[in-house]
Amino acid sequence: FSEIYILWRDVFPVFLDASNQPNEDLRRESLKGLTGMAGTLTDESRAQLLSRLCGCITHEIVSSVRYEGVSCLKALAQLYPEQVFKALKDADITPHFDIVDKEDQRKDEQYPCVDEVQRRLECFCHLSTREPFMSYVLPQVLEQITKPQSATCCSVSLHCLRTLVLAADTPSEVHLYLHKECDAVLTLITSWIAGVSPDNIHQMTFRDMALIEAAADNKVAIQAIIFSEQNTLLEKFVPIFIGVDPQSTMLDRGKTKFQPLEVKSPPQYSHTVFLLQGVMTGLHHKANIPHKDKLLDKLLEMSVHTCDQFVHNAAVSILACSLNKMTLSVM
Repeated sequence: FSEIYILWRDVFPVFLDASNQPNEDLRRESLKGLTGMAGTLTDESRAQLLSRLCGCITHEIVSSVRYEGVSCLKALAQLYPEQVFKALKDADITPHFDIVDKEDQRKDEQYPCVDEVQRRLECFCHLSTREPFMSYVLPQVLEQITKPQSATCCSVSLHCLRTLVLAADTPSEVHLYLHKECDAVLTLITSWIAGVSPDNIHQMTFRDMALIEAAADNKVAIQAIIFSEQNTLLEKFVPIFIGVDPQSTMLDRGKTKFQPLEVKSPPQYSHTVFLLQGVMTGLHHKANIPHKDKLLDKLLEMSVHTCDQFVHNAAVSILACSLNKMTLSVM
């Protein structure tokens, strides 16, 4: 073992130097090699590697190379989480930024560009599968989605969250943390619905692709929740969609009431049905859906009479999923 250790010690500076070379293939392969050394490094070598990886996160523009850098950082975080966490903070790499559009980047160089913001957020989301990153990163990412400084901020954060919750290697602890500690599903839905209110028009409300991403996040998070908690969640937001929740009147705009499941509702209201789809298709067949008959009647009417293909597809999907779950319950 001592001979192997000496070999790693001699190879490390070669790989570290190669990871800084102009050739992207050389950078990528050297980072793979450094990942394999994660558990054999001295304190000094580890500090050098962390410094290199921080630079990779902020400056590497080749995604495949950056992926290897993040993989190396994850390997180190498994062994030395506190040291990795400190290195990132010391390098002023955080998951929260004042985000400016690219055209404003030329005016103020102190802000990172949008691409760099996304790279940093992606890195932190990859690391947030364990502490101390989980409790540090996830609440901030959610805040940037629900209380964004810009549409870009919301979109980037939403993309990163979706990547995390859909990743095959994301442990169930992440989904449970998002639900128990962050109330993520209800927070995402209510903040989005509030975005169509008269006084708070969310910049992302009218972007259909953003709705699709939000629904995907909601679905995966819901699937990680036990039955009783699913029921509690449904009791909170289903009444908002069918107009029996007194709070839904706060979302009325003039004479136009917030009735997203009505055929004649404006698009900014009816398109929120996709959020409902994200939740309903993630439910277990034993979940208790409040006002089920009224909900299904409205969805059926909408699926038949709406001229909006986006809304039609979402309504049909919820109906089909609900009928399938009802069949499973009977069986």
